[in-house]
Amino acid sequence: MKQTIKFNLLPNHFSGFYESYLSNMIECAEEYALENMKEDLYEEGIKVNNVWDLWDYLNVDYAGAREYLSKSYIDCFIESVNDILDQSIVDISSMKFDHLWSPREYNFTTDKLYVTANVDECELLDYASNNLVSFIEYCKNNFTSCDGFTSFYSNDSRDWLNGSVKHKCEEIYFTYMIDFYITNTINTYTGPIRMYDHGSTNMDEFISDLYYELEDTNRCDGGIDYYISYDLDAVKLKHSETL
Repeated sequence: MKQTIKFNLLPNHFSGFYESYLSNMIECAEEYALENMKEDLYEEGIKVNNVWDLWDYLNVDYAGAREYLSKSYIDCFIESVNDILDQSIVDISSMKFDHLWSPREYNFTTDKLYVTANVDECELLDYASNNLVSFIEYCKNNFTSCDGFTSFYSNDSRDWLNGSVKHKCEEIYFTYMIDFYITNTINTYTGPIRMYDHGSTNMDEFISDLYYELEDTNRCDGGIDYYISYDLDAVKLKHSETL
């Protein structure tokens, strides 16, 4: 029986917005807007040698741009995996954006993308049990304490399967149980994924393809540009005051 679950999507692979592929997309859009402002000013008879002198006249809705990219990321993810994931376990087509969580500082963590989806917990547990060798390795890789990392959750797969981890924190439990299902399915898939003619049997390859897809989507609909504007009149006023 499915229930609607909120979880952190791809906790080991979503790059967030700090010095990442996604932040670079916003920065490129900012540079594009600055160049457009420079051209608009040139048509008004005002020559600007360095576009970065115009930075203070740029208005960027960072929250809006990040939410747009997060939702687009989810859309691209759904389109890429909808045909290869077992909908009886996680109904990917039901996945929706919930919120983007951002840390106060990026010293130890990055942004987290939360979604909701219809999930059958019994099927999820059966999948982990049926892929036990991989699941044991997944738990060890993600929850074994080491220098610079203290795990607050068990790295013993039995604690994940018998409800101990769920009792401690349902969010962590569902996030990583679902993540194992998604990543293990992609890592073991041998066919082509969506429009690509190669089999993306490696999660890193898949994520790389996903970012390319996201960039193409943004290029086609100009989504980030909607959240960036500039005050041309303020620049012209400042220029007139310096004459």
